[in-house]
Amino acid sequence: MPRFAVAVLPFVVVARLAAQGTPPALPAAAAVATAAAAPPQYSGNCPAPIDFVGRITATVVGMRIDYQWERSNGTSGKILHVAITPSTARSHPADTSAATYSTPAQADRWRVGFPSRGGRFWERLHILAPVDFTSPPATVDVDCRG
Repeated sequence: MPRFAVAVLPFVVVARLAAQGTPPALPAAAAVATAAAAPPQYSGNCPAPIDFVGRITATVVGMRIDYQWERSNGTSGKILHVAITPSTARSHPADTSAATYSTPAQADRWRVGFPSRGGRFWERLHILAPVDFTSPPATVDVDCRG
């Protein structure tokens, strides 16, 4: 119940300001993700143990991000959570007008391929909340030898 009340309060404040003709000054809250396969190519015995690693970048410290890994075989991992906090975030002031903060996503290990049957496999990070964003897929080419 308290979480619902917190979620409604900013809307009520914004609605009242808008009704008064005052444009609300809200921080731009955004989050994006990147993913990579390690290693990006594999040749050897299968199934091959491939680690998929990712990084989540946000514009607001304190933001809680819900995300999950999605695989090329149509399955999805469990929903994970990360909070962009001053102790976990790495600041990137860079050349942009707003600073960004990033933190690693929980890695996912996938054993791919079958004996004598490899292929191209991928995983991507899907941010579910507070925004909807899906990273480009991180691909791995697997050549199974046995």
